[in-house]
Amino acid sequence: MNDIKIAAIAEQFRIAKFPGNNNFYKVSFSDKQKLESFDAYLQWNILGGKNNNEYLNYIINSKKPFLVAETPLIRINYLKNKFMYYTYGWLSYKRNEGIFNNKNSPPDRWKRIKKEFNIKTTDFYLDGDNILLILQKPEDSSIHDVVSECGSWINYVQFMIKKIREHSDRKIIIRPHPYHGRLKEQMSLLKQINTQKLNCTISGSGAKGIEINPVHQSKGVSWSPSMSDGLINDMKQSRVIVSYNSNTLTESVIYGKPSVAFSESACSWPVCNRIEDIENINTNIDINQWLYDLCYCQWREDEITSGEMWNHLKYKYKEAKNAVL
Repeated sequence: MNDIKIAAIAEQFRIAKFPGNNNFYKVSFSDKQKLESFDAYLQWNILGGKNNNEYLNYIINSKKPFLVAETPLIRINYLKNKFMYYTYGWLSYKRNEGIFNNKNSPPDRWKRIKKEFNIKTTDFYLDGDNILLILQKPEDSSIHDVVSECGSWINYVQFMIKKIREHSDRKIIIRPHPYHGRLKEQMSLLKQINTQKLNCTISGSGAKGIEINPVHQSKGVSWSPSMSDGLINDMKQSRVIVSYNSNTLTESVIYGKPSVAFSESACSWPVCNRIEDIENINTNIDINQWLYDLCYCQWREDEITSGEMWNHLKYKYKEAKNAVL
């Protein structure tokens, strides 16, 4: 395994901590001859949505296995830590597409990360009356499949509202992704929601959200573009958290809020309820093994530079190669 040579295209891989062992190299995209000599590649994020460039297309078309780096799956308090964490896996960062060598993992990494981030878990509890719908950024690679299928970002939003309405009449709080570069765009697009078709009423906006007209409270829709503190506040008011595959579901599960994922690509899928059961929520879900496995998907900066991350993933090189072929 030590003779496997992996190249990152220098112009594409600019964010995550670069592996420090001798298997990894940065190569300019202009040096195609050198790039072609490598056994595998390393990239940031995956092809899809706004991430559609010549670098990612080159790696896909090479028919060689590739490692994907992304932001961490467990984000609670991680910015307060001395070292950053990054997700690393073969072929994708998505749960049902990536190869992480993490099945039936031991609890050691979870115990350390829990202590590092001062994470407190709690049993699932049903509290609040609302359904909190977490949206994701337009053109984000994580929702490229559903946006493509629905035809547009606003159609993806309406698709999820419609599915919720098929199983529940509770008030929905729509929470756009807080990224400032996309917030105004989302708020503008949300005005296009077909309230008559979806049997709902939109009322107001603002940092803390506006209460729905009591006449339409049971089928109303409001939105709250709040940031971290607002998210926690929205969670507290909500009975269940719903999203397509947002990593926010991981946080809500850790907080003990029952969650519903639409897609098996969500890393929280194994511990989420299904949309059909939104009014019959199962709170008897053991999340421990899920947490153990999750922690073997993300690696601290010093673990990446020391080679520990690669030592964990290198045994899945052949499996990734066969999957690509």
